[in-house]
Amino acid sequence: MHGLDMRLVFQALVNARYAWVLAALACVIGVALAKAARWGALYGVSERRTPFGELFSALMASQMVNVVIPIRVGELVRIGLMKQSGQPGAATLSTIVVEKAFDLVAAGLMAFALVAMAVAPGWLREPAMSMLLIGVMLVVGLAVVWLLRERMEQMLARVLALGGWLPQVWQGRLLRVTSTTLDAFGSLTDLRLLARVLFWTTIIWLLSLLTMLILFAAFDLGLPIAAAVVLILAITFTSIVPSPPALVGVMHMIAVVALGEYGVPQPKALGFGIVMNIVLVAPLIVLGSVALWQRILSSWHTLRGHSLRELWRKL
Repeated sequence: MHGLDMRLVFQALVNARYAWVLAALACVIGVALAKAARWGALYGVSERRTPFGELFSALMASQMVNVVIPIRVGELVRIGLMKQSGQPGAATLSTIVVEKAFDLVAAGLMAFALVAMAVAPGWLREPAMSMLLIGVMLVVGLAVVWLLRERMEQMLARVLALGGWLPQVWQGRLLRVTSTTLDAFGSLTDLRLLARVLFWTTIIWLLSLLTMLILFAAFDLGLPIAAAVVLILAITFTSIVPSPPALVGVMHMIAVVALGEYGVPQPKALGFGIVMNIVLVAPLIVLGSVALWQRILSSWHTLRGHSLRELWRKL
């Protein structure tokens, strides 16, 4: 923003076509729904079936926490909320790991495609292949772990039994958690479930790409699809590390730097970044806040009428 004429930024915001912005907001909500559907598919090997509404509310609450709080604790919130819905924490942790692995593969494929077409910026060319290889190795490794789960459980039981260094009760708990965690990776070897996960992963990334293209149309940016892919990958990279609340500043920097490589003037790029920040973050904050508030009210009604001793036993 140093030395920037803010009147030009304001002009870019005024001239934007907000009907397209509303369409982009709809796409963001569509991405959230697709992520919840994919998450439900990852629970396919679980004995318990969780309604889609509970999956969606837990996902929105966790993403809202990740957006608002710089330290990424949303995954812990997701595990806790799903535990209230009857899903073991170990099973939820496994679904999150598989979910991240598939997103890493998808991001790696997109980055590698840009490199192969020689349209990737310099900062993306080096990590593209590494990102793809890490994602593929992670998915394959998790599948191998599931195939060898019985041997791993037997080996762990033998190690725990040596010397009796751990009480019998804790040995049983640790073995149950390990078994639940390993069993949850079964979605990688079930072709029907794997097809559902791949389908929803594809929908998620296509809707994300469509969101960027619609925002380009809102600001009359005649940019190629490669520019939208670069923006998506840059946002994906920044979400790995702790970020400022609501990604303020981060989105704007990404827009100015990435769009600047395609000749977009800085004031217009900053205006685009302001709208992009609102479009990508506002639905998560609104939907996540509503979902978390509903969960809090539900928990409050459940806890009312219980004595402190009963609550302590439940904890």
